[in-house]
Amino acid sequence: RRGSSNRRAYKYWRSDDARISQAATGHAPPPDAVVAAAPCGFPAKRRQTMVRPDRDEHAWERLCARKRDEIERDTRLLSTQQQQRCERAERLYAELESAHAHTVTEENDVCEDGVLDLRGKELKVFTVPAAVERTLATRTIHTLVLRNNRLQHLDARTLAPLIALVKLDVSRNELERLGPTGAVTIPGDHAKVLAAHPGARAAGVKGGFPPRLEVLLAAFNRVQKLSLGAAGAPCLKRLVVAHNVVRFVAPDIAKAPNLEELDLRGNRLAADQLKHLAPLKKLAKVKVGRNPLCADRRHGHAVPSHVRNALSTTKAPPAAPRRAWA
Repeated sequence: RRGSSNRRAYKYWRSDDARISQAATGHAPPPDAVVAAAPCGFPAKRRQTMVRPDRDEHAWERLCARKRDEIERDTRLLSTQQQQRCERAERLYAELESAHAHTVTEENDVCEDGVLDLRGKELKVFTVPAAVERTLATRTIHTLVLRNNRLQHLDARTLAPLIALVKLDVSRNELERLGPTGAVTIPGDHAKVLAAHPGARAAGVKGGFPPRLEVLLAAFNRVQKLSLGAAGAPCLKRLVVAHNVVRFVAPDIAKAPNLEELDLRGNRLAADQLKHLAPLKKLAKVKVGRNPLCADRRHGHAVPSHVRNALSTTKAPPAAPRRAWA
């Protein structure tokens, strides 16, 4: 009970201090404020009335001026952004026109005297340039250079217009197969013309290398299987597939009956894969250096005699002569 009386006395003292401070600051409640009766004999709290401050006559004008300044600032900002966008669009159009003109100039320069040179263009898919198609120069192209690109396969549909192609260089790419993919629909008249070439067949659907191709350079790729595709290369005379990962020789290599030179250096060929070269009767030179078959001294017995005579392997250096003991 003593503690409760002390708390009650402290409460009364705090309420008296509050009234004194309000009177000192001029915020005391008006004398006509209603005092509510408190239950249990406790003193009631006085209900304070809020005094509204005097209204400022120029507040509305200042608010309108501030909003007007914000609108003008936003308008200037939008006009500046629009002007920057217009300037950027004009600059991009100018760069696009200059790039197009430069590309057209390059396309006109890459095809000269029947040689289409597209080396080092970072191409993933080969397509004939539009300038070459417009001038119908595909009928006179005899050499196509696609070195140092990123080609992963050759498409028969893009090679089909190059009817006069004799030499194709696809070295230093990412080719995983040698033969072109896809098929080309050939009319009956053209099929008869293709049937006149040795090894070609007249068919409604035909794909593969151009019929007059004689030289194919495909060194430094990722070819695993030596295959020329279903159509083959009836006029091919020289084939370079050095420094790949060739493990197998497909039987369709016989669809290049005129092959005279074959370079297979730096691959992973075993001795039993050379038997598929037996149908190539015109082989005069075969390079198989730096292959596992070079370590097998019996690899010459697994191939026909004409292929064995054409083999050119890396010979081991002669052994040092033995020193006679005294």
